[in-house]
Amino acid sequence: MGDIRREASLPILFEDDVVLGMLGYAERPVPQRVRDIVAEMRAEAAPLLKPACAILRAGPELLARSLFLKELDGAVLCLVTIGVGVEQAMERYDAAGEIAKALIMNVFGSAAVEAAADAANDLIRGDIAREGLRCTRRFSPGYGGWALSEQRWILPALGGESLGVALTEGCMMVPRKSITFAVSVGEHPMEMRSDNACDGCELINCEYRRKTVTREVNGKQWVTFIGPESNYCPRNRWH
Repeated sequence: MGDIRREASLPILFEDDVVLGMLGYAERPVPQRVRDIVAEMRAEAAPLLKPACAILRAGPELLARSLFLKELDGAVLCLVTIGVGVEQAMERYDAAGEIAKALIMNVFGSAAVEAAADAANDLIRGDIAREGLRCTRRFSPGYGGWALSEQRWILPALGGESLGVALTEGCMMVPRKSITFAVSVGEHPMEMRSDNACDGCELINCEYRRKTVTREVNGKQWVTFIGPESNYCPRNRWH
């Protein structure tokens, strides 16, 4: 097992439209009150964000622990967190009965940790490119057939305690606004996920199963996966 690379600061870049899309407003008018709360929660949350990551190049011995990863030629594992600040703010609003603010703060945290994961992924891509290799899109335990229970070896391998991240008995991370992911690495790395992660999921009757909708925001293509009742998954991605 190689050395763990830790970064104590990651850029968190996303527009309010990302939060609004995750709230279900990608295809319908946004009330001004909602826009005002989103702006208020962004201003409050910004100083609470403590983004950090741990990155590990996984060798054959480590990959052999995983039924999902063991056939890969190489992979990089990563843990990303934004700390507990946003989560605590959300809980305060919830306890005070300010449900709209609690909801929007929670969604803001989801968007922020996804943006931090994208930033960590960019670091990995840069490192791999300098080796003359390629890497796939990121994929995470609990999606597309990768068992969530594998968090039990992934988090210790990444030194989760050094970032203040622990696991519950159900293999959920605490703080909740944390992500683990992997990328497959090699000259011709094996792709482990599709553009729509639902394509590889065995839960064919899931109410959150998504179709793909593409729209343009600020000159970028925004790919959103929408369920039959416009339930927005927080794993929206810039492409």
